[in-house]
Amino acid sequence: MKKNRIRKYYLVPFGLALRVFEERSFREFQVWLLLKHWTNGHVQLTPAIIARLAVHLNTSSRTVERAVNRLRQKNWLGYNSNNDLTHIRGFDTLRIVEKLPGRLAVWFDIDRMPDVEAFTTACAFGSFVRAQKVRYWRERLGGKEKGCQFNPNGPPTSLNSFRLPCH
Repeated sequence: MKKNRIRKYYLVPFGLALRVFEERSFREFQVWLLLKHWTNGHVQLTPAIIARLAVHLNTSSRTVERAVNRLRQKNWLGYNSNNDLTHIRGFDTLRIVEKLPGRLAVWFDIDRMPDVEAFTTACAFGSFVRAQKVRYWRERLGGKEKGCQFNPNGPPTSLNSFRLPCH
């Protein structure tokens, strides 16, 4: 009998994915996502947990420790020295920390953790294609910044040339 495997998806802010791609901080993003997935937002980073992260990411414990230190410097992870707990910041808090505009997000499957670089690259290329479409659309408007009014009796513009004339 086949087990029903529940997949876990996260809505990753689009700007955050672009920031990870620009800074090439794929390992840090992987560590942060796994900590977010495995815990309830608070964790005591013991050597056993760091070793588990390293095994899951196919890397060394030292690499994971460096990633955790970088995440603390970037304020993606908070640390309380009184009780030795590490706080994993949420997506909305990261948007504020990184000063990212908007709330556009894309789905990320947690089972595809090794493909973080491909995921962020796809976000970057998608952003580039979207920017090219917007630029082309604005050029077809004739230099206008915003949309123009539809006039069925006037000369065709880029917006109303695709519409059927009113009868």
